[in-house]
Amino acid sequence: MKKIVKTVANINILIGAILMVLPIGFLIFLNLPKDSAAEFDAKKEDTVLSTPIFDEKESTTAPKYTFKDPFVNTAKEEVVVKETPLAFTVGDTVTTTGANIQIAGFPLYATIHESTNQEAALAQGVWRDPKYGTPDNNDIPIVLAAHRWGENTFSWDYRNRNLFTQFDQIKGGEIVSINWNNKVYKYQINKIETSDHVTKTDDLIMYTCIDYYSSERIIVYATRIN
Repeated sequence: MKKIVKTVANINILIGAILMVLPIGFLIFLNLPKDSAAEFDAKKEDTVLSTPIFDEKESTTAPKYTFKDPFVNTAKEEVVVKETPLAFTVGDTVTTTGANIQIAGFPLYATIHESTNQEAALAQGVWRDPKYGTPDNNDIPIVLAAHRWGENTFSWDYRNRNLFTQFDQIKGGEIVSINWNNKVYKYQINKIETSDHVTKTDDLIMYTCIDYYSSERIIVYATRIN
């Protein structure tokens, strides 16, 4: 009889220990570091990035795009942005001219993709908006966009090299190099802001998402130095 009582007591102790350990183990599991890549959804980024960063003008006489300060009722300065004459044709298919971009101090070394299909180009990496400039046409800004996270399948090494993942770490003063048509063009970053529109014009404007849901983006401005 004593053995039965002792066995039952041991079983009760074991059950009690399990019941105590389970909640603690569950809390530890919840706080373990996880690869947040599982939460990444490039389609959400596409939605944010596809919103124009310039104010659109629907008029037969006025140009379609103007640089305008979004935080005041009347812009202090307005710069006309004209369509860019290109030596090559940009169509719906994603192509590349062999151009690439890198930023000193960052692992970014990315191919620049050409297409009128923004989402398809962004799926590949850095996209140049064909409505705007090229490095060999310094009359109007170059506009580049890229995801910060991209697809779930992307490794962090791939993101850091091919996307604008680390744009939240840019401080200003960094040198951006664009290799275009076998010539290197250099630009110095002079302003970083979070906004839903550009607030000034510059030789190079780059932008990416802050997060999946904010209409604001990280916008980086740079001036050509060579």
